[in-house]
Formats: sequence, C-alpha cells, structure tokens
Amino acid sequence: MYLNRRSGFTLIELLVVIAIIAILAAILFPVFARARENARKASCLSNMKQIAQAAHMYLQDYDEVFPGRSLPGGSPVPANAQWWTDLFLPYTKNTQVYYCPTRGNSYWGYGYNTVHLGTGVTLASIEKVADLVVIADDDSNYRTLYCPQCSALSDWNKMPDDRHSGMVNCAFADGHAKSMKKSVLYNNGNHSPYFNGK
Repeated sequence: MYLNRRSGFTLIELLVVIAIIAILAAILFPVFARARENARKASCLSNMKQIAQAAHMYLQDYDEVFPGRSLPGGSPVPANAQWWTDLFLPYTKNTQVYYCPTRGNSYWGYGYNTVHLGTGVTLASIEKVADLVVIADDDSNYRTLYCPQCSALSDWNKMPDDRHSGMVNCAFADGHAKSMKKSVLYNNGNHSPYFNGK
C-alpha cells in the first residue's frame, strides 16, 4: 500500500520556527551586547591601570610633582604645550591606551583631574593618595576632567562619564585603577575625597 508522505513544512510550521528564532534572538542579543560591553569595560580598565602606573612612574621621576593637564599649563592650553598624554607616553609606550574601547579611536577617552591636580601640586600634599582620582572616563574630547561644582554648567560634558554599564573607570594617584559608580565619585557634589584627596 502506497503512503503519501509529506515533504517540506506547512506554512504554520514555518511561522512557528521563525517565531521561535525571533524570540531566541530577542533574548540573546541583549546578553551579547552586555557581554561585549563587559569586555570593553575590562579593556578600558586595563588602559586605566597602565595610565595609573604611568602617572605613578612620572611622579617618581619628577620629584613627586604632578604635571597638570599640560606643561606649560594654562587655560586655554598653550599651542606648544605637552599634554599629560604626551608626558605619560614614555611610560605607557602606547598611544592606544588613551582611547576607551567603548568610545573608539575618534575621541580621547580619558580626562585629567585638572582643578585639583594642577601643575606643581606635590604628592606629599595629598592626604588620601589612594582615593585621589588622577584620570577618569570623561565625556569630552578635551583630555580634561572637571569635578562637581568646579566649573560652569556648560562644562558638565567634561564630568566623569559612566559609560560602562553605569560605572566610571578611574586611575588613582597611588598607581591602582578601579571602576566606581558616578554617584560615589560625586559624593553629593563634594570634592572630597576623590577629586581633592582630602
């Protein structure tokens, strides 16, 4: 007896398969995006660690005196000035560490604690060296990081940027680096301890 066997799928079966694939994609894409951002955050934190160590080595070579965001300093920065990225380059030996993977290579990814670590500030004058942020993620292309209430409202784009799933990567004066919540860094608009080391 000959049995007529179907070959292929019915339209309903095909639609069910497509719906299942769409549901799985909707579930997995955010997971992949988070995993990708976590990888970028880890890479950025590695950059920060290298910058923190570079800053620490710079201090050891220059009588524990911070360079400020540039040498010579000033606002605006003089055309012939060397930015902190140039001053730390002999220690990092790699310009790529100055670009956050999340922001890409089109913008400087990090800013220097300009207001509290100007040219000539000594490490000895800092009360809480392990708490003092030297460099952090910022949301500008100025290589400058302003603290809460340090500057005009127009400079809010130069504040720390919590682009890594609500976290800011920071390099500290004692040579370590870690991620922090922006609200912790702001400390209710207080400069202490993360911006002034007190």
